Amino acid sequence: MAKLYRTLALALAVIMLVTVLCACGDDIAVSPSDITQSDNADTDKADTDNNTDDTDTDNNTDTGTPGTDGDTDEPEYAWAQYNSAEDEPFLPKNIADSGLYHSGILPVKDGDSYRVEITGSSEHKALVIPGEFGKCYEISFVTETDGLRIARINGDPRSKPAGSVIEYTKDESVRYYTSSPSGTAFDNYMYVCREKNEYLVIYTGSKNAVVTVYERTMLHDTDTDDNWWIPPSAGSITKTGSFGSYNWTSDQVITNLYEPYREKYPEYIKSTYLGLDQSGKYPMYGYIYTPENYETTLFITGGMHGNEESAYFALAKLMQLISDATPEDTLLYTMREKVRFVVVPVINVWAVSQNHDGTASVSRSRIRCNSRNVDLNRDFDDLTQQETVNVYNFFKEYLGEIDIALDFHNASTEGKSLYYNFINYSVNAVANYKTTNHFYHRLMKLGYCEKEPNISSIPGSYVKGSQYLEGRFWNEFKVPTITVEHFTNSTFPNSRSDAGLTLGLEIYGNFVIQNALFFIDYNTR
Repeated sequence: MAKLYRTLALALAVIMLVTVLCACGDDIAVSPSDITQSDNADTDKADTDNNTDDTDTDNNTDTGTPGTDGDTDEPEYAWAQYNSAEDEPFLPKNIADSGLYHSGILPVKDGDSYRVEITGSSEHKALVIPGEFGKCYEISFVTETDGLRIARINGDPRSKPAGSVIEYTKDESVRYYTSSPSGTAFDNYMYVCREKNEYLVIYTGSKNAVVTVYERTMLHDTDTDDNWWIPPSAGSITKTGSFGSYNWTSDQVITNLYEPYREKYPEYIKSTYLGLDQSGKYPMYGYIYTPENYETTLFITGGMHGNEESAYFALAKLMQLISDATPEDTLLYTMREKVRFVVVPVINVWAVSQNHDGTASVSRSRIRCNSRNVDLNRDFDDLTQQETVNVYNFFKEYLGEIDIALDFHNASTEGKSLYYNFINYSVNAVANYKTTNHFYHRLMKLGYCEKEPNISSIPGSYVKGSQYLEGRFWNEFKVPTITVEHFTNSTFPNSRSDAGLTLGLEIYGNFVIQNALFFIDYNTR
């Protein structure tokens, strides 16, 4: 295997060198060939629990001591390649800097302490990426690495004298392994520079490694309206609303909003019975939208909490618009022709079926939970409630085919106009950061935000626990999963109004569209 790695590395090196010599511009830069990686594999074992945390299961202390594994291979070359990716959505740019590998820099984890040591030793060579505030970087490890370490630090380690130590806080979006990552879940690492004077340090270990870094430009001043979907009027969901009524039961939501479209497009839309809810009174359904030649599959859910009406009504409106899409509706028509959607219209069918106007004995705060007063989005770890079991089993029917799952909510945190959760280091993270950032600028144009947002407030660089739908699907199945939330505050239109539901439809719809476009492209590479 080592011989194969060396052969692959040599072939890649020749190709990259020829590319550099022949290129007219600086699209690709390669680290100098006289830079070597020493044999520095550690004695720690790999993480064996398959969790997404950074805790080693062997309880050993990694002191960063090189050459303790008895490997007698010669030191091998490590290459870093920097490209632009013209096939990505929006407008990516490239970085070109051939001097990013530096000697004497070693990320170390010692128990719960995280630091970068300036060792002064030529045996320790790390890739140092100066972050540019507002930029997103995708880092791919083409060949297997041993002892891979990635650290996000404040301050330039290249300017520190030997013996210096830069402490940093554990960041769950930054991976640290003492041997090779298991599987392919982290082949692509997403790094978003959220602060000025921020640096990413990558130590690739003892094995030959080809590291590719793509720079993805965030959307502070880039016009991307050609890739942005602006929905038509959605209608209202007041008591006697033009699109629907918040007093409808879950059966009425299905009968009024989903069944007419299934009957209209019987070859495209199929329904399936998922089972009764925990109360044993309300049926749950799933809908499958299958184009003849689909290229990706998205799993979408709504109605996790009964008091978040715009989430499940906007989902219904979005699926109606996609079903009716014509070639003139470019983005929606692409969804209609190339994306299979597996949809749970309403998860918390008991809660949605209660009277929402405040006159019934069941209050709005109570209908966040199900009939047993369980918050279903805290039950995906233990699966004690029938609703979560039904969703989990439905998801597993399409396991291996689903590229991404999205769960629609209304945010409940006061003061947050928009709130998105997604797994920062999953392959599609760049699409979500860009969509989030672009939408903030849409809100500025619409007059709902007064100043350019600080991207450091955009969530996503953490791992959700398995009690949440997104955490369970990611932690167990490594399917990227997003919670998309839409909140009404003093500067936003009420989410039940036409303007509010339309705004929510734009939020949910663009997360669906941009991720679908990403995976259509990703699956055909």
